[in-house]
Order: sequence, then C-alpha cells, then structure tokens
Amino acid sequence: QRRPWPVVLCISFSMLWLASAFVARGPVAWSRSRAVLRPLSRETLALYSSLGDKAPSARRNASSRARPSPTKTGYFQQIPAIRPVPEIFNRARRIALGSSPDGVSKNPRERAGKQGAVRMQALSAGISKPLGEVLEVFRLLKLGKRMHPFEKKLAELTITAFEKRGCPPLEELLAEVREVRKECIEIGKKWAAECKDAPSARLADECQKSGFEEMALVVDQCRESVMHLVELVKDLRRVPVVDLLVPSVVLVGAPNVGKSSIVRRISSGTPEVNNYPFTTRGVTIGHVSNEEVFQIFGKDCQVMDTPGMLERAEDDRNEMEELTIGSMLYLPTAVIFVMDPSGMSGTPFPSQRRIRDAIRQRFPRRPWVDVVSKSDADRGEDYDASLEPEGCLHISVAEETNVDDLVARVHQMLEEVAQVLQERAAQAREADA
Repeated sequence: QRRPWPVVLCISFSMLWLASAFVARGPVAWSRSRAVLRPLSRETLALYSSLGDKAPSARRNASSRARPSPTKTGYFQQIPAIRPVPEIFNRARRIALGSSPDGVSKNPRERAGKQGAVRMQALSAGISKPLGEVLEVFRLLKLGKRMHPFEKKLAELTITAFEKRGCPPLEELLAEVREVRKECIEIGKKWAAECKDAPSARLADECQKSGFEEMALVVDQCRESVMHLVELVKDLRRVPVVDLLVPSVVLVGAPNVGKSSIVRRISSGTPEVNNYPFTTRGVTIGHVSNEEVFQIFGKDCQVMDTPGMLERAEDDRNEMEELTIGSMLYLPTAVIFVMDPSGMSGTPFPSQRRIRDAIRQRFPRRPWVDVVSKSDADRGEDYDASLEPEGCLHISVAEETNVDDLVARVHQMLEEVAQVLQERAAQAREADA
C-alpha cells in the first residue's frame, strides 16, 4: 500500500534538514568533542597545586560533561539495606502463594497448571530481584561514579578490614550470589513449565510443591554469603559523613602523642567521636568558630585527630594509617603535626621526626604547624633537641602552655584554606562560563 503523499513529503524534508545540519555542524562538533577542559570540583581544586599536590590533566571527552565529579559525601548512607536470605525467601513465598492467573479456567487440570506456573514465576522473581539488587549495590560501589575520592578510599579500607576479619573475599561472595540467582531463575522456568504440562491437577500441585522445595534448597546455599554482605553494608553505612566544603585541620602524628587532648582543648564545643569500621579507636572531631570563615561557608570549621602513624613503608601501612593519609590527600585540610618528647608514646623521638619529614615531603605546600606536646613532662632518653622542627610550638594542655598561640595559628591556617577554596571555586565557575 502506497503512503499518502504528505507523509512522504514530511519524511523527505526531515531527512534533508538532518543532512544539512550534519554537514554544517559536524566538523565543529567533532573538533569540540575531541578534548575539552573539565572544571574540577571545588574541593579537588583546593587539594592540588595550592595545597601541595600536582593537579592532574583535566582533559576528557565532551560527552562526559553530564557526569560531574561528586562534590559531597554521604554516599554510604544512601546504600539500601540488604535483607537476609530467610527474609527474602519467606517474603517471596508469601507473595507467590497469593498470586493467581488472570481469568478462571473451568478445566481443573488447566486451572491448577496455570496457578502453579504463575506461583513459580512469582517465587522466582521474588528471590531473583532482591539478589539482583544486592549485586547492583556492589557493582555501583565498585564503579564509584557517584562517590567522592575520599569515600572511595574509605570503601576500599572498609572492605579490606572486612576481609582481614576472616570473611571470604568480596568477589567470592558476589560470585556465589550471582550463581544462585541464575539458578533460581532457571528453577522457576523449569517448574513453571512442569506445572503447565502436568497431566492432572494433582500432579500440577505436586510440581508446584517440588518447585518451592527445590527453590528453598538452592537459595539457602547463599545464606552465609548474603549474611556477610549484610554485615559489610552495615559497616559502610556506619562510615561517618565528612563535610568537604568546610576548611578543616587534621592532627597527625605517632600513636599516643596527645592529638585527642589538643583537639578537645582547642575545640569551641564538645568534640564528637566518629567510629570507622576499620579502626580500633574513634576519631575525635571538634569544631572551631571563625567569623570570617563562617561568613563565607555558613559553618564552623572542623578539627580532628587521626589514627597514629608508624615509621614504615607505604605498602606496609594498615587501614588506620591509610585513613590518615587519605584525610590529607582528599580533603581540604591544614595539618598540625604532633611530636611527643617524653618517651611515653612508645615511638622513639627520632622515629617521630622521620615520620614527620616523610609526610611533609609528600605534602610540601599544605598549611602546616609543628607541635611538640607534653612540654610539662620530663624528656625521654631518646629525645634530641636538634630533631625538633624549626619554629615548632611547645604545648602543654595540662598547664595551658602556648595553647593560645596554637589557636591563633589554627585560625590563620583555616583562613588560608578558605581563601584557596574561594579562589578555586571562582576558577571553576569561570571555566564553566
């Protein structure tokens, strides 16, 4: 049958218009899509070059403009909770038993066969869907497209600590869930067909019963794997949210050098303790009120201690030390490095100085102040005054020695970080314009 001439005419004009648009704009679009500069997010720009790291190349394909870098944390709190296998199966079974086919057949055999098939399909879907959602949670977690770099590091550390606790590797758990899900789908199809082809209503009911029993046995195979994943998701959801767009100060040093005491002393309020799944101790977070910074960001600044650093190679660091490095690497922070000369921390003073120098070398332009704590205590046997960093502050929280000077320096560093954040945000806006 021939098409009406108005339709043919409209199609012809549309094709001519598309062809002319491609000829006119194709070369331009091609030249633009080859490489464009990506405006980096505010906190990322703040970390590079101005605070001690070299900015990476910002070239990327123009089509990726629709996927900007995440500019806030909180991804873990959005992860949906995972249900254990018994809960998944019982819910699916309850829904399946309440399912019925459309229409009522007068033939008992046909009616029982259709009902059995519908129930098997409903049971299969009720199990495969939540298992698929489990796999999707960890697929997105692995891709990390919606995660801030700091959260990616936290996810990596949490999974590593999870496996070190004796849990099976994550990939093995996901592979087992994936296999069970695939088998449940096949079982649903197989027994649905058996129900439909059953020669009598009694046999159709028996096929349905057998299908339910086989499905229960198969899905139970991944009970422990899913339970491990439930616990891992709980660990991830417990990861504290860090404010990325507020200037912060981190206290770094060897274990037991007095970082938490300093945080509590210089904080304007009662510090809170954040517990990370991969640390054996909480991370103390306080706040410092700075009028100039508050006028810009509308929030108080953060000051927090970090897990202690030991003198060892980067590859040998544990999850707690990786958290300390990640805080400096991915967050807009200034640094207070704390050294303990009393010998009570358990880390020799020369070793503390080498730890300090290694970190300072890695972050050479980060706002920084050196603190020698416990100035009211006797010096340890390994103390050497020549190892004290030049211009360091001698602090005693107990006797209030030089605490006001430290607070003044903290405010100065916070304002420096705030200025960098403002400058980089302005550059990002200009690049977007």
